[in-house]
Parts: sequence; C-alpha cells; structure tokens
Amino acid sequence: MDGYGFLTPEPAMWGSGIGFPTFGPAHVAWLAAVATMDVLVVRGYRSLPRGTEKGSPRRRMMLVIALVPLALLVGDDVLMASWNVFSPQWWPLHTCNVCEYLLLVYALRPNRATGEVIFTLGLLGALLALVFPGWTSCAPYTYPCLCGFAEHGLLVAFVLMLLAGGDLRPRREDLRISLAFVAIYLAVVYPLNNALDTNFAFVSTPADGSPLVAVASVFGNPGYLVPYAAALVGSFVAMHVIWERVEAHGLGR
Repeated sequence: MDGYGFLTPEPAMWGSGIGFPTFGPAHVAWLAAVATMDVLVVRGYRSLPRGTEKGSPRRRMMLVIALVPLALLVGDDVLMASWNVFSPQWWPLHTCNVCEYLLLVYALRPNRATGEVIFTLGLLGALLALVFPGWTSCAPYTYPCLCGFAEHGLLVAFVLMLLAGGDLRPRREDLRISLAFVAIYLAVVYPLNNALDTNFAFVSTPADGSPLVAVASVFGNPGYLVPYAAALVGSFVAMHVIWERVEAHGLGR
C-alpha cells in the first residue's frame, strides 16, 4: 500500500504516480471483471419471464441496475465533498452521467425515445470510457476507480440485457432522436464549459489518453470538434446497421 486508502477521492491522487496505465495489468483486470459482470447480468435478465410491465421481474431488475450506478455516483460526489475537493468540473453532467439518469427514466417508464438514446450515446460512451478510462490517475483499488468501471460497466449491461432480452428494438429511423438529443445537450454544456472552465463531453479540450488527443494534434482546437462530430454520427449509424444484422440472425427473439 502507498498511503492512499480505498476512500481517497480522485483529485487527492493527482500527481501521485499511483495510477495505472491504459491497457496495463490493472486496466485489463478491471475490464475482465466488468465483462464477467455484464455477462452475468445479461444472462440473469434473459432467464427472467418475458414482459416488462410494471411489477414484472424484468422491470424490477431494470430498476436495480439503473439505481446502482446512480448510488455509486452520489457516493463519489459525497466523498469528494467530504474532502473539500468537489468543484464544478465534478458536476455529474458528462454524457455518461446524463445517460445514467436516462437508465432510471427508462426503468420507470420504458419508451422508444429514451431507449434510442441509451442505445447510441449511452452504449457508445460507456464502451469508450471503459477502453480509454479518464480515471487512470486513481489507484486501481480505490472507490473512484471502482465507480468508474462499475458505473460504465452497468450502463453497458443495462443496454445489452434489453437488447438480448428482446425488450429494446432500435430502429434506424430513430437516429434523429439521438442526434437531436446530442444537439440539445451540447447547446447547454458548451456555454456552461466556457462559464465554469469545465470540460463536459470533452468539447473544450480532448480527454487525456483518448484518441481525441491525436485528432487535436492534427486538426487543432477547436478544429478537432469537426471529426469528433463526424465520428459520433458515423458511429451511431454503424451501431444501427450492426444491430440490424445481428437482429436478422435472431438475437433477442
């Protein structure tokens, strides 16, 4: 141990050198743990009787899986506040945070629009966060690290269990819903970033350790936002195309 306990907030570990490298042993171990958790969640959901009406087993499981990430998020914020290191940059307004709220919305009232957004923005954002974690400055055994992997892992699990269980059926024509949601979200957070010196959605500066850093080295800042936006739209389209092909082979029926 290096003097940093389990309940040490992320800002207190900055510059300490106790973090973990992307794709290093600790990162790979966490990814394996998340993958195992997600497989168990998906299998558990599929084993439940079909039907998502209020009070049904699947609906109750949705609610549990939606609440756990929010509980972890609140715990992390409380931890930072108790150390007096909570600032606007930690406000839960990143895209994955917003998608966590949408999980609860969907669990309380399943609907096509919310399902579309968590399928595109939620699933894509969570997967990218797991592959290129923004919390590598944390010791891998600390609560903030647990939150980072567990929150994003459960976001992935929620979407995958709905897809595998046949309860979420994305449609390509609903892409406009995701695009409109992202446009509205950015219209709110972009000026907020300028006012608070924050970086929600990484539209003020590329996230350290992410591919956006390389993109910005070529296109500059804010020039990197153009390929960033193009990649986002292209990814949404690709996800729908891939899902259509997967569904054609009978998954989720």
